[in-house]
Amino acid sequence: MGCQKAGKTSIKKVVFEKLSPHESVFLETTNTIEVYKLENFCYTSIVLRDYPNDYNFEKASTNESKYLSSCGVLIFVIDCQDINDDVYDYFKEVISNVFPKNPKMLVEIFIHKADGAYFTQTNNINKLRSEIQSRVKEILNDLNLEINPGFQSTSIYDHSLFEAFSKIFQKLIPQNLFLSSLLDTLSTPCQFEKVYLFDIYNKIYLATDSSPMEEQFYEICSDMIDVVMDMSGIYGDTSSDYNFDENSYSLIKINNPNKSIENKASFLYLRFIESNLALIAIIKDENYDRQHLIDYNIKQFKEAVKEIYKV
Repeated sequence: MGCQKAGKTSIKKVVFEKLSPHESVFLETTNTIEVYKLENFCYTSIVLRDYPNDYNFEKASTNESKYLSSCGVLIFVIDCQDINDDVYDYFKEVISNVFPKNPKMLVEIFIHKADGAYFTQTNNINKLRSEIQSRVKEILNDLNLEINPGFQSTSIYDHSLFEAFSKIFQKLIPQNLFLSSLLDTLSTPCQFEKVYLFDIYNKIYLATDSSPMEEQFYEICSDMIDVVMDMSGIYGDTSSDYNFDENSYSLIKINNPNKSIENKASFLYLRFIESNLALIAIIKDENYDRQHLIDYNIKQFKEAVKEIYKV
């Protein structure tokens, strides 16, 4: 949800329908509730509902009330380049109508259109983010609602939206803690620098290990998925809906631009777990010497993942 022109529809189209960000300027204003079901999402049924800004909560149908009372997360989108009191008034209207009906719901605030060029010239994004957090918390205190919302700075022109949705889905998926623990168990003997479990069609990671995360890690993994998907589209089996099987993998060597580091090279290793689920690991050059042992450990990890999702 969010005010008109906040960017709700473009977010959905860019992340889940592969629309080019530059084409989003041609999208029309949402006038009715639009429903989108994520296809091929790992073991989980996810439905997105995009609400127009003039949605009347008092006239909600029985079915719509049911959706609002059972949704997992409410994402409220704020256009941070066009903030006024109407934005906060609408947030107050939304949260006061929805949250009492569904107190277990997560609330996430997207501070959207946080484009680097705009804020470099005119504003400080950190200062604005602090102001938005303060106003939102004031509203929640006025309504006596015990909510601890998440705040994400997002833009359709970089990877921030995909990372934001990754964090949200990790909160929604009950198996996340088990998956993260499994990735830690896998990472230690394989000597991974960092490892992710990705839904490759949506470029959303469902879990990661506990090692420190650097900003560029997600970006290079995301770029690798683009390369693999593009190449499979060209050279894959056109007679099948799936271009990958459990033996599919990709290996890309990358160089650290910092010449002061002695061992500059690392590997990106992608190994498919399912047709739409892949493990991507970042491995230092000196640790990538026994691929057969890494593959054996990943095979054990894959079997454990299947058992977890059976539960």
